[in-house]
Amino acid sequence: MDTRIDTFIRPNQSGWGTASDGHVWRVQTGSFLLTDAIVSNRGTETTAGANNGPVQLLGPDMSGDNVGLFIKWLISSADASGSILYILLRWNSVNDAFHGIEVYQGTIRGSLLVNDGANTSPSEVAASRSFNTVYCTRIIASGQKYKWRTWAESVVEPNSWDQVFTSVVGGLGRGVGIRFSQAPSSGAQIQIPYFSAATLVPRGRGHVPS
Repeated sequence: MDTRIDTFIRPNQSGWGTASDGHVWRVQTGSFLLTDAIVSNRGTETTAGANNGPVQLLGPDMSGDNVGLFIKWLISSADASGSILYILLRWNSVNDAFHGIEVYQGTIRGSLLVNDGANTSPSEVAASRSFNTVYCTRIIASGQKYKWRTWAESVVEPNSWDQVFTSVVGGLGRGVGIRFSQAPSSGAQIQIPYFSAATLVPRGRGHVPS
């Protein structure tokens, strides 16, 4: 099993640097009109205004296509109405193709975004979220089948999935990580207390560290 784990437990610093498992966060694409740092054992990205933030990938590409990902996240800001957090699976830096969760704008609705360079996606599953609240998201990608769920850290993980579907979009890669973008506003911040990903054993049965 190929794994990526970052607890973000390390001294405050500029940039996310080396994760707790020894892999290095690598930055790709996007504008850099934001500040990324480790603050109080959380990975943070802060912007003062509009930006199309860089992609943060943990370590090299995963060794297999079937991957599970678990992340804890929070959006905190005086004005977060235009913020978009992408939780990335199967990232391909050549054409920005990926499967993952898009948490965005105001009510922070979660949907699984299937980006093939044309911003296509399946039917959206909306759920009300609150700013300054830590949420957990788990995503499983096995073959052409995908499923995900998001819940507040303060409650027990549910057994049901928010969305289960099949996708035949091609051109995907094996990168895992996050991307933070901000539409014109006074700015926003994301905080990531925990991130993990792991390749799955055959038939998609495998444990994603959490």
